[in-house]
Amino acid sequence: MERNNINMLFDFLNLGKVESISVNDSSQNVVYKVITNSKTYDVKEFSHDAISSLEDLNKRQEQLRISEILNELNINCSIPIKFNDKEFICFDGHYYLIYEHLNMKYLDKEKLNNEHLRVLAKTLAKIHLLDISSNLKCSYQNIEIDFNKYLDIYKTKNPKVHEMILNNLESLNKLINNVNSALENTTEKLVISHNDYKPLNVLWNGMKLILLDFDACGFSYPSACV
Repeated sequence: MERNNINMLFDFLNLGKVESISVNDSSQNVVYKVITNSKTYDVKEFSHDAISSLEDLNKRQEQLRISEILNELNINCSIPIKFNDKEFICFDGHYYLIYEHLNMKYLDKEKLNNEHLRVLAKTLAKIHLLDISSNLKCSYQNIEIDFNKYLDIYKTKNPKVHEMILNNLESLNKLINNVNSALENTTEKLVISHNDYKPLNVLWNGMKLILLDFDACGFSYPSACV
């Protein structure tokens, strides 16, 4: 996203005059740190590949709902700002989430100590013990992957990947069906999991942690986050 578009987005939302913009594109979706004349924000931009349909958007909203429920239950999570009661903002053909910037540092995996590990483990256990499935509209019990969508995406973007998916389409669909069949018959309980539980998704200020990035969260086996 160009700097001019950032300014247009913030003007549209009346968030103040943009003074500086920095970019962190180390994740799948670009995150901008935007400093205005009044506050500092983190802006997460979702690529078209990440949200290309209403189904994709609904799933993202359910993942946000999980973080909101956890926050209500005193498990600290970063929650986006709502505009007209909506978290996702559609602007110039892309979707965005805007957060107030938290003046905290990411956990440094090279400096993890016993206290960090104790708090991480305790928080993870609290999440896994929660039964919030009745609060969610969608079910994450089954894995749903529309490989035809990825065929469209990679047809011009990466012909080699397109050919690989096309040649293995039947096997890929069969694999997903087999996995879902196994999930239906498993005796092990699926739990709410973050599914990307790593230092870069945890802010720490010396006393508490705040969880970030719920893009991969959903029902999973407890070991998925270990």
